Amino acid sequence: MLIKILGIADITAALIFFISTIFSFIPQKIIIIISVYLIIKGIIFAIMLDIASIIDIIAGTIILSSIYVSATLMHPIIVFIVCFFLIQKGIFSLM
Repeated sequence: MLIKILGIADITAALIFFISTIFSFIPQKIIIIISVYLIIKGIIFAIMLDIASIIDIIAGTIILSSIYVSATLMHPIIVFIVCFFLIQKGIFSLM
């Protein structure tokens, strides 16, 4: 049950990050919340030496840095890779 909730949260985080980089009308507090969520979740599960958790930490820091970098400077490939990773991880968590 917890894995499914975390999977839905990963998909939601990816969609919010994608929407915020394209339309930039998502409040910064929400971006901070999802990035801190990913970093904390990554740190908790990185204890088990899971590579996906380490990538969660990296994705969280990229999302957090997107607040301080304008949307035009955030490269679309980086946004796509982070969103694709979070969505596929969320889908695999739901299966």
